[in-house]
Amino acid sequence: MVTNLKILSIRFFYSLLIFIFGLYFYPTVFDSWGYMYSISLGPIPIINSLIITGMLFVLIVFTNYKKTLFRHVFDVLILGIFMPISSMVLLIDSRLEYALIPFISLILITITISALNKSIIKNLIGGGFRDGIPLHYFYKIGLLIFFATIGMLIQQFGISNIGNSLLTTFMETYEIRGENRSSGLLGYLLGWTILLYFPILTTLAFERKQYRYLIIGFFGSFVIFQSLALKVIFLNYILLIGFCFGYSYFKESYKVFLPHMAFMFVFLLGVVGDDIGTAILDRFYYLVGLNSVFYFEYFSINPPMYFSGTMLDIGYGNYNIPPGFVIDNAYYGGSGSNSSAGYLPSIFADLRWLGVIFVSILLGLFFMMIESIEDNSPLFAYLLAIALVFALMNHPFMMLFLSNGLIFVLMISFFVRSNTKLKK
Repeated sequence: MVTNLKILSIRFFYSLLIFIFGLYFYPTVFDSWGYMYSISLGPIPIINSLIITGMLFVLIVFTNYKKTLFRHVFDVLILGIFMPISSMVLLIDSRLEYALIPFISLILITITISALNKSIIKNLIGGGFRDGIPLHYFYKIGLLIFFATIGMLIQQFGISNIGNSLLTTFMETYEIRGENRSSGLLGYLLGWTILLYFPILTTLAFERKQYRYLIIGFFGSFVIFQSLALKVIFLNYILLIGFCFGYSYFKESYKVFLPHMAFMFVFLLGVVGDDIGTAILDRFYYLVGLNSVFYFEYFSINPPMYFSGTMLDIGYGNYNIPPGFVIDNAYYGGSGSNSSAGYLPSIFADLRWLGVIFVSILLGLFFMMIESIEDNSPLFAYLLAIALVFALMNHPFMMLFLSNGLIFVLMISFFVRSNTKLKK
């Protein structure tokens, strides 16, 4: 059995190792992809580096849970959000306070989980439906919707692109997206892929030993990627399978640093994969940090969006385009791309610190709701939580509810009772 102190030491060592490697490997990525944006790399400030290292250690201490689900959730949040933002703050010598935004957010999520875990509210989570709904009903519904989604995708775009190589699709991403765009019902159904379909398929494969579902999931992710060039969906499926395998079969001593292994794998791709490897690394790690810093910088000195152009628009925002295009116009020369951002920069763009605090508390509640499924299926609860974390790295928080299916994940958490066991 791995002790808490040993777990803490392992997590901090590997996190620091990836952080240092990320700082010193970026010039290689910048040589290949830096032409896409105008920034200058300077010497890394030593004092700021030490302060951020201290923040990293505090986060590791605060999130050193015994429960693997929570520990891995925070490891991915630290490695995939806090560290990329902090790395770019140091690499382009931006304001140190921008690294405080993810730091405070993760601390608030931790405090919320701890507070709910020790209160009567925990007993109410997942208890809204007296007898509950068997979890396998949700599995069946999810599978039917998944098959319908892939069928609709093929019907709309055909199968001509499926024969292309993955490399060709990857290198022609923006051209393919310009030609093939999903909207309406199909757009919503595709958005549910990461949070709904993939966890169901992967759970059925590993928990019930029905590995044909892995092939079905791969085929679906492949068709989506080839038709619409959505790299995030394809990469997330591979990562989710990796996490599922490690969670199911690794010994505890290896399971401790499973999230770190995933990020090391992405960095390894960057080292050995030439342009395709550095492109994946740039999109998965550095661009997350760079876009976040751009959002924080722009909306710190300009008026917030106040949800301009969305259903929550209350008339205070003076923008007529999404925040991604605002950032594109300000930092990328107005190339016409919607510069992606995760939950933190997007909510900061709308409400600044008020939004960061509110959303962080909500996320603590959501992770507690997902954890309540563990009595029915520990693996499904784990995969839902990991899938949500990866979605938070890439999608605005408000978009996650309907467009990405978070509302259905919360419904599953609410209606599945702990006394409703999974049918074999």
